[in-house]
Amino acid sequence: MLVGAATERKQTVIDAVSDDQNVSTFDVETMAAALDVLADNQPRCLVTAQQLPDGSGVELCKQVTTLSPETGTVLLVGEDEEEVAATAIEAGVDSYVRGGPEYDPVQFKAAIRTAIERGQNTQTEFLRRFRALQGASQDLTAASSVKEACEIAVTVARDALDLPLSGIHLRDGDRLEPVVITEEVNETFGAPPAYTPEDDAFVWSAYERQESKRFRQTEEIDDVNESETPVRSGMILSLGEHGIHLLTSTSPKAFSETDRFFADLLASTTEAALDRLEATEQLRSERDRFARLFESVPETVIRYRFENGDPVIEAVNEPFETVFGYDESEVRGQPVDELLVPAEERTVANEINDRAADGERVQREVMRNTTDGPRPFLLRNAPWDDGEGGYAVYIDISDRKEREETITALHGATRSLVRADSPEAIAEVVVETVRDVVGVPYAAVFRYFEADDELRAVNVSDESIGEFGPPPTFEP
Repeated sequence: MLVGAATERKQTVIDAVSDDQNVSTFDVETMAAALDVLADNQPRCLVTAQQLPDGSGVELCKQVTTLSPETGTVLLVGEDEEEVAATAIEAGVDSYVRGGPEYDPVQFKAAIRTAIERGQNTQTEFLRRFRALQGASQDLTAASSVKEACEIAVTVARDALDLPLSGIHLRDGDRLEPVVITEEVNETFGAPPAYTPEDDAFVWSAYERQESKRFRQTEEIDDVNESETPVRSGMILSLGEHGIHLLTSTSPKAFSETDRFFADLLASTTEAALDRLEATEQLRSERDRFARLFESVPETVIRYRFENGDPVIEAVNEPFETVFGYDESEVRGQPVDELLVPAEERTVANEINDRAADGERVQREVMRNTTDGPRPFLLRNAPWDDGEGGYAVYIDISDRKEREETITALHGATRSLVRADSPEAIAEVVVETVRDVVGVPYAAVFRYFEADDELRAVNVSDESIGEFGPPPTFEP
């Protein structure tokens, strides 16, 4: 691609690229037009004049190097533009050639070939790094711990990206603690420090803002004395809330735009792996907490999963085995309803299953088959977030139901006593209530007869007569 006044050297460029005169070129006049071409194409080489209507050749080369590292760059400078040479080299321009009277076509051709060769080497290196990152991404996805993920990231930075002075610091309270550091870091700088807001504002601000920073020279950082550290340039890569990946060098301006591109890509992949591991650890902790609760609660608990809309037992706690009479090994994988639900309760059970499968929390009184026959329970469920199962808690309410029935019967007995119209009727209600409601079969009511000065039985339960015979009469 030829930009600006460089288009005048088109034939020389073609001769430098190939003996084939059919080589195609993009000829544009402005920086904007060149960047438009670059958006849809990948030229082997960019040749640009320094003076452009909407910018400079140095700035264009810098952007091309960032957007397309595989494209070689050659800058043509005029006889009055010698001062831009140092700026061009600093910006990463592959070659610069003098124009004007000092123009040398042989030198120009050599510069183009050098730039193209560099671009080809860059492309090869780019692909190598990219494939290494693809492999690292797979390894990070398979990592089972935070430490393992950090070790993978630091190793890739050192071995695949050729960035040996590499280390990851993760947040621990109000500090960024070193977790994994390359041996090269230890050899060059000694034991790495922990970073704090008070002592390391530059590093900490990058962490807090969750933005990556690159410093080309240490003198760019406030409050850093070059005599106190061998670090001369570096990159602070954000790992989100987890921490930072710090890459440094003892040389100034050591990191290219390509280095930054791959380092940012590695950091993003590492952060995603740490997010996944954090979520996995939270889920594991939550499940461990439920497991401890599962084993310790006195109520009967079932862990279930849904299969074709029906709850199937995954695990039960010890009270389940006592109440329902099944060992866990017998019921694992069995449908809950087939084991526990009486036939007359199946319709209600299906309704409960539908609500639970929709993630709804259910609380309902139900009847379930136990070792002692059908018994009433208060059923409560705790569905999992993914809706694939949950926990069912059965609280035995037999005693409560019995008390409720007793109180209801006593209220009925009270009403019968109010309606009774004779001592004999009252005695009959009392004996029946004591026997049938209170559960005491041996009952009798005696009445005092003043004329005879004695207590005589007015009503006696059949059980009492069968056990003790006719009741006696009591006299003073």
